[in-house]
Amino acid sequence: MNASDKLNLSIPIIFVNPYFNVSFDLIANVYRFGAIGVIDHVTAGPSRISPDGKTPYGVRCRMSDPMLRAGNDIVRLAIIPVEDSVALADSADGELSRLPFPVMVEVANIEDTRHAERAGACGVIAKGAECGGWTSKTHGFVLLQQILQSSGLPVFLQGGVGPRAAAGAMRAGASGIVIDYHLLLTTESALDEDLKKSILKTGTTILGIVCKDGVVMAADRQVTAGNIVVNKNF
Repeated sequence: MNASDKLNLSIPIIFVNPYFNVSFDLIANVYRFGAIGVIDHVTAGPSRISPDGKTPYGVRCRMSDPMLRAGNDIVRLAIIPVEDSVALADSADGELSRLPFPVMVEVANIEDTRHAERAGACGVIAKGAECGGWTSKTHGFVLLQQILQSSGLPVFLQGGVGPRAAAGAMRAGASGIVIDYHLLLTTESALDEDLKKSILKTGTTILGIVCKDGVVMAADRQVTAGNIVVNKNF
């Protein structure tokens, strides 16, 4: 079964709410449109977000976090971060499949994917080098294809994903995509308005084109660090 079907997603998108956006509004609206929003309890520790008590959502947490084993009817998904690759390797066979909700695992390479499959994950997130924080050393589209060739698990792509690249990822075989900072300029975002205006002045474009024997990637010549352009003529 496709991970999107198991999660009841009408739109194959997972939104990981950036830790500094402390409003639940974005997560709630993402769910209304058919995707699922995730509260991040890893990047900056336990999140200060308060769910509204009625909107299903997901959690991103470490394997040692008690919430991973606590039953909660509103939590529909758990994501294990790529930082937990060692703990994942030491996990028991099928351990994740015995938890109270579907579990996906962020992976940086094929070895991580094999551990996730053995542990009972319902799918993996290919966390490409374009992401922030702990990532693969491999660019997202390349990592996606490597995993698809070596595993039968559904794969969501995170990193280097925009409207055009998302279409290319799905055509290449991804089951869905993961977004995070992409929605920070929306009305529901709690980000400071001055910062929103600053972000509008930065960014790069990545394009993926599917051809007969693969995917061709193209990008502009800017170099970014998160949402900041650090070199405009690379």
